[in-house]
Amino acid sequence: MDFLQHITLETAGIGSKLVNEYFSGSPVIKKLYSFSPDIEGLKQAVSERKKYPSNRQLLYDVLHKQYGRSVLSESLKSNIEVLLQKNSYTVTTGHQLNLFTGPLYFIYKIASVISLSQKLNVEIPGHHFVPIYWMNSEDHDFAEINHFFLRGEKFEWEVAADKYGPVGRMALEGIEPFMNEIKSKFDDLSKTDPVFDYLIHAYKDSETLSVAHREITNKIFGEYGLVILDQDDADLKSAFSEYLSDEIINGSSIESVETTNKYLEANDFKPQVLARAINMFYIGKGYRERIIKKEEAYALADNTVQWTKTEMMTELKKNPENFSPNVVIRPLYQEFILPNVAYIGGPAEIAYWLQYKTNFDVRKVFFPALILRDCFLILPEKKLKKVTDMGLRVEDFFRNLDEIINNYIREHHGHEMNVDPFITDLNKQYDELLQQVKLIDASMDGMVNAARQKALNDLNKIGEKMKKGLKAKNEAQLNSIRNLYSSIFPQGEFQERHNNLFDQTTSTSDFVQDIIRHSDPLDTRLKVLKG
Repeated sequence: MDFLQHITLETAGIGSKLVNEYFSGSPVIKKLYSFSPDIEGLKQAVSERKKYPSNRQLLYDVLHKQYGRSVLSESLKSNIEVLLQKNSYTVTTGHQLNLFTGPLYFIYKIASVISLSQKLNVEIPGHHFVPIYWMNSEDHDFAEINHFFLRGEKFEWEVAADKYGPVGRMALEGIEPFMNEIKSKFDDLSKTDPVFDYLIHAYKDSETLSVAHREITNKIFGEYGLVILDQDDADLKSAFSEYLSDEIINGSSIESVETTNKYLEANDFKPQVLARAINMFYIGKGYRERIIKKEEAYALADNTVQWTKTEMMTELKKNPENFSPNVVIRPLYQEFILPNVAYIGGPAEIAYWLQYKTNFDVRKVFFPALILRDCFLILPEKKLKKVTDMGLRVEDFFRNLDEIINNYIREHHGHEMNVDPFITDLNKQYDELLQQVKLIDASMDGMVNAARQKALNDLNKIGEKMKKGLKAKNEAQLNSIRNLYSSIFPQGEFQERHNNLFDQTTSTSDFVQDIIRHSDPLDTRLKVLKG
C-alpha cells in the first residue's frame, strides 16, 4: 500500500471538541495533562518517570507466567528481558478482546505502539522502549466483542447466558461449530492466509478467550516485539491492593474526577465518564457486578452478596483476583504496574484520560503522555481513480452521500437544471398581474396568488424531474461516487470501525507490515493509503 495524503481530524469528523483542543494546545486544556503529545513532551515524560519506580521483577515474573508455553520471537524475548533494566520504559495501548481481532482500529492501535517505540528508541538514545498491549480481559460487555464483519457480512458468536463475567475467562468449548462455519465460508482465506487458519485453530484449541486472544495477537505482532499483558492477574492485583482497598473504603476517586468534570463543564466540554462512589467490580462465576456501600457494610449492586468491612478486607487480601477496576481505576492500575511513559488511545479514550490527571496526582501515580492512535483510511486504487478523474477529492467524501451527489450534479450540470431564472421571471409577471388586479378588484388577490403558487409548484416539479434526468444521464459517474463512499463508510460506519483485518486484499503479514511502516501516532492527521 502506498501513502496518498493526510486529512485533518476536523475534516474527517474524528474526535470531540475536547480532543481537538487538546491536540491544538489549547491553554484551557493544559491543566488536564502532564506532557505535550510530541517528542519534546515524551522526552520530559521519560525524565519525570524516573522519579516513579515500578516493580520490574513482578512484571517480568508475571509475563513469564502468562506466556507459559507460547512461542516467543527473539525480539519479544529480548523486550521481556530488557524490562528488568532501569533505563527501559513502555509505550502502552489497551483494548477489549474482540472476536477475530474485531474492527481495523485494533490493528492500528497495536501498530501505533510498535511504531512509537521504534521512533523513541532512535530519538532518545540510552533508553529502551517496549511496546505493550494491555489486555482489557475483565470487561463484561460480551455484546461488544462477540461479533465481527467480514466482506460485508456480520458473524456473531452466540452464548446463552443471563449474565457474562469477564470475557477473558469465558470458556471456548462451544465455539468450534461457529469457527467451522467461518472456515467453510472463507475457504479461500483458509487456504491462502496462514494467519487466518491460525486464528480458527487458536479459538478451537484454547481453554479461554484470553488465551486465544493472546495467541492470536502474538501471532500477528510477536515478531515486532509486542509484549502482551493480561490485567486479570492475582499477583498484579495483590501488588495494587493498597489502591483497591483505598477505593473501596474511602471512595477516593469520585472527588478528584468530579472536580475535573466541573472544570470541563464550566468550559463547555462534556465529560465522557462519570465516577461512582466506589469504582470497583467484584468477579464471581459468570458475573462481574458493581461493589456498593450499604450503610456500614458492602454489597453487590444486585444484592446477591454482602460483606462487613472486615470481611471485605479479608476477601481482598485472600482473593485479589476477584476485584476488578472499572474505567476510572483501570488506567491507575495499568500505570502503577508498568514503567510507562505514554498511553496510546483512540479519540474517546484520550477524552476520558483527560479527566483523570487529578486522581493520579492525589494517588502519587505517574500520569503518562497521551498520544492519539493512528487513524487510517485505505482506498481501492481503481475506485479512487474513477472519482479523481471526475474532479473529486477524498476530502469531499466526508459529507452525506446525497449532498455529495447533489453537489457533483450542481457543479457539473447546474446550468442544465437551474429553474431559478424562470421562477424569478414568473414571480415578476405575477407581481405585475397582482398590481393590475388590485386596480380592478382587490378580492381577486387570492385567486392570483393561488395561480402563482400552482405555477411555482409545477416549475419545481419540472426542476426535480430535470435533476432525476441528469442523475440518470450520469449514472456511471454517480455509481463511482457511491462505490468509493461505500469503501469509506461500509454499511454507514467509518471503515476502521467496521472492516476486519481479513477484508484487506494483501496478505495479513504484508498488510500489518505496511501499516506499521506508515504509522506515526505523533502526526494526528488521518492517513489515507492507496490499496
